[in-house]
Amino acid sequence: AVGADATVVLLSDHGFAPCARRFYPNTWLEQRRLLVRRGRPGLNLGQRLRRLPFLRSLKRHLPALASLGTSSPPFAQFTAVEWPQTRAVYSPAGGIRFNIRGREPAGVLSRADARALADDLTAELLELTDPLTGASALAAVFPREELYSGPYVERAPDLILEPQRNSGNPACNIAIPSRFAVSATGSPFANSQELTGNHDLDGILLAAGPGIPPARLADARLIDIAPTLLHALGLPVPEDMEGRVLPLWETPPDVRRAGRLQGPDDRAAAGTYDRQEETLVEERLRSLGYL
Repeated sequence: AVGADATVVLLSDHGFAPCARRFYPNTWLEQRRLLVRRGRPGLNLGQRLRRLPFLRSLKRHLPALASLGTSSPPFAQFTAVEWPQTRAVYSPAGGIRFNIRGREPAGVLSRADARALADDLTAELLELTDPLTGASALAAVFPREELYSGPYVERAPDLILEPQRNSGNPACNIAIPSRFAVSATGSPFANSQELTGNHDLDGILLAAGPGIPPARLADARLIDIAPTLLHALGLPVPEDMEGRVLPLWETPPDVRRAGRLQGPDDRAAAGTYDRQEETLVEERLRSLGYL
């Protein structure tokens, strides 16, 4: 057990909310002819195993085998995307990424066309309603630059989708998977089935220790955690670190500052692969349909 003079911080980067419905953005994009598939995606390992005769008989006696292959890895279906005819895809990273020339291996959109398409899709998605409930499917659609900063923004999806998930009625709360699927009616909406909960944006933060009184804390952000923990450990906070020291303590903290945080040059990783390894990566990407 920790001593009485220890500061304890418990954190979850998300909360939970009930949900009963799903929205499939890739199905929606496909129906709008913004995404084209070249055929049925290949079978994953679980689906191949299920076809073995002896496993078919075992399945009756081992119920766990029945679930093999019922879901695909997040990127499995993307191997079937006809990239030269596709303008947008919803990725497992949580948003829509445009197939832009010079950025994606088989890009088709200019950056100007992608910006125009982003405006059109944002307007359409915000007006999208679940035909079962009549409720809006999405709470917000964000350009990635509105949420992220720094040298790796380009790796994020172009549009980040925020589903409805704060209603007290689970039928009005939406989960968004990345795989291709449709309901029996051909709608991009379906019941969530076994998925009865979804992440909520409001996370959980608990703190206890010397000088921390019982109180409620508002407006805490994830980027505030690192400087707060550094301060709690008696360490200076680098001047270029984002976030603030949270007002956990009864006495306002006297925050010590340090110079800029020094780390390895990210550009040094640019030449990680030798030519042979690059060739192998290119061959693998080509076999998956990306090149």
